[in-house]
Amino acid sequence: MKQQDMFRAYVFDIDNNLRTLNTTIFLQKLNGDWDEVSTERFAFIRTNLLEFGYFNEIDYYKSMINFRKENDDLFVKQILESTRASSWQDFVECVNNASIFAWNTARGHSRSAFKKAAKEMILSNFDGLDYISLIKNQRAYMDFLDIDNSSLTNEEILDYYINICRFYGMENDESAMEVLGVKECHDPGVFKPKAFEVFCEYVKQEFEKILSNMHVENRMTFLERGMHIGISDDDSRTVNILLTSILNRERKNINLKIHVYDTSNGKKKVF
Repeated sequence: MKQQDMFRAYVFDIDNNLRTLNTTIFLQKLNGDWDEVSTERFAFIRTNLLEFGYFNEIDYYKSMINFRKENDDLFVKQILESTRASSWQDFVECVNNASIFAWNTARGHSRSAFKKAAKEMILSNFDGLDYISLIKNQRAYMDFLDIDNSSLTNEEILDYYINICRFYGMENDESAMEVLGVKECHDPGVFKPKAFEVFCEYVKQEFEKILSNMHVENRMTFLERGMHIGISDDDSRTVNILLTSILNRERKNINLKIHVYDTSNGKKKVF
């Protein structure tokens, strides 16, 4: 992490926000046939499927099978073949500076698959990611926190970085249980705001670690600039729910600055 006077963390939805993947969703037509639709199409029609000729009652297991841990390998393959979406450059800046990030997604892949995808992208300097820059900044961050890393290889440093980042997948039962205390959730408007709250609490702990290891003369400047968390999503409905959740949440003890980005329709709107 660069020796800078503010702390940044990032939260990214994946599909059509970070990357554009070719993963399809299966929906049952009113005549009984099954249709494949893109994630972008599904986000547009999901609130009124009947109007578009599909059953409103979704068989989530069958419909989302490409987005679940049963198709982890497909996800890793597709993200490495994907094209960039509106928030990709923010992700590049985040990773290259060794800032903490979270993936907050409706997908339900295993965390090991999310971590594998992130690691392979970084190792291959995928689309602007810079492995050496990340390692340099992560070592500086660890030095700053008095974490001995002199004996660690660059790949071990990368593994450490990925392990301090967070991966929340709604259609994964482990994530649903951690975030909501339930075995399953199929509504991003419920899952994503709560996952964001969980991540904020985690990042606050990391922020406090930095403060405790900082010279007194620098602490006031750091506190004045505060902790900045950016979150981006391409679903306007989810963004609006996030905004309401953020405005209603009590802020405790720390100057938390939240930046929300709506990337629907390929554009980036800042709140």
